[in-house]
Amino acid sequence: MEIYRVATVAGVEILRQRQLKDSVPDLQWVSGRIERYVFLLTQLAAIGKSKLAYMRKASCLL
Repeated sequence: MEIYRVATVAGVEILRQRQLKDSVPDLQWVSGRIERYVFLLTQLAAIGKSKLAYMRKASCLL
């Protein structure tokens, strides 16, 4: 199984497409922090979709 990475800008776009309402700097931070892995971005977006700033505060990303 291959794990795909994307640029930070594309990672932010993935998160925004998943309707996250966090600020762009927060989304950039999250995308960079998990090293832009597409699978992880989509999974975290599903968890944090209804929780503003959840991903920035998630202890697993700190």
